[in-house]
Amino acid sequence: MAPTKSDLVDSIYTKLDLRKNKAIEWDGRSKLKAAVFVDVDGTLASTYQKGKRQLRPTALSAIKMLSSHAPVFLWSVAGAENAERLTSEFPQLRPYIAGCYGKKDFPLELVDYPYCIDDEGIDDVVLQINHVILNETYDGGPDSELLLEAAKSIVSHMSERIG
Repeated sequence: MAPTKSDLVDSIYTKLDLRKNKAIEWDGRSKLKAAVFVDVDGTLASTYQKGKRQLRPTALSAIKMLSSHAPVFLWSVAGAENAERLTSEFPQLRPYIAGCYGKKDFPLELVDYPYCIDDEGIDDVVLQINHVILNETYDGGPDSELLLEAAKSIVSHMSERIG
């Protein structure tokens, strides 16, 4: 079976060791040049089905790619606890995540260039910042790779605007 785009991205990041398995750290008070906020349910993972949720197959690759350019925060309309639970359920994400927040709880005024990836454009806070709306809710199973494409788009935009 041929490797997927996700496998190739993982391979590149592993070979280059860009992140050394560490998220860009943030003290919660300092100004950030850029940050990426990624929605949890429907974007990174499915909603709970029979007590479990599935991680989108390209989730780790997308998070790795984004975290090599800016701090990545998980946020959820269900609150920080929901995002924290995701990192407990899928600990391979944890090294690349700078923090977990409820969507209305992050101090966006501390970020010069905030970016967001969400499956739906229904939350006001999402629509007020630079965003990529997937218009697809992940329910488990195969992945369309829209998340990975969204991550590439944000990285490209950050490179153009921030350098």
